[in-house]
Amino acid sequence: MRAASTEILQLLCPFGNWPHPRGMQVVDETAAKKMRKNFLWSFARIFGGLPIYIGHPDDGGKRPELRPVGRIERICITPQGIAICARYAGDAFFKIANSGLRSLSARWQMQDLGGGFFRPVRLISAGLTDSPNIPQSGEILAARQCAKAPLSQIKNAKNSLFLVSKKIARCAEKAAEISNQASRIKSENIDENIARLGAKPSAFEIAAMASRLSRETGIDYASSFAQARRKYYGANSFRQI
Repeated sequence: MRAASTEILQLLCPFGNWPHPRGMQVVDETAAKKMRKNFLWSFARIFGGLPIYIGHPDDGGKRPELRPVGRIERICITPQGIAICARYAGDAFFKIANSGLRSLSARWQMQDLGGGFFRPVRLISAGLTDSPNIPQSGEILAARQCAKAPLSQIKNAKNSLFLVSKKIARCAEKAAEISNQASRIKSENIDENIARLGAKPSAFEIAAMASRLSRETGIDYASSFAQARRKYYGANSFRQI
C-alpha cells in the first residue's frame, strides 16, 4: 500500500442477537473481548492484518484469487458494538463507497452455546457488500487520511504531551484527563505486547507458526516460515534454531 492511506474506524457488528443460517448469533461484550484477544495473538495481525475483500472470495476456507482491498489492523470494543480499524490504500475506500459497497459482512468462527445460539469468537476476514445481513454494519465511526507513523514516534509524542501537561499548572485539569486516557491506552498496549513476549520458539514451533500463518493469510508456507524465522532470529541465524 502507498504511504498515504485512508484509516477508517468502522462498525463491524452492533451488539445484539442476529439471525444466521446455523442459528442465532450472540454478539455481546464477551464476544468482542474473545475476538479482540484472538486477533492480538494471531500471526495475521503481526504480518499486516486480516484481509478485507469485496464479498467473501475466501468462503469455504479456499484461498481467494483476488487481492484484499484493505486490511484490518485492530479490533476495538465500542459502545455501539465490535468495530475495526481498517486501512485502505489511497482513496480506494471512497471509490468503493461511491459504488454502494459501504457495508461490512464478517466471516468469523463461532462458539456453540447450545440451543441454536452461537457466539462469534475469531474474525477471519470481512467482505464489503451492498446487502448486509446485519443493520449498521460498516458504519464509519471515524476516518482520516494519514501516513502511518513508526510506533516509536507515536510513543514519544504521547510521552511528550504528558510531560508538558504536567508542567503547566493552569492546565492541571486537562492533564488529569490526558493521564486517564494514557492509562487506558497503556492497558491496551500491554495486551498487545503480551503476544510479543516469551522465549524464542524452537524449529518445530517456527514450523507450526508458519503453517498457521499460511492458512490465515494465504502466503505460501516457505515465505511464512522465512518471515517467522526472521522475526525471532534475524535474517542470518537459521543455525540458532
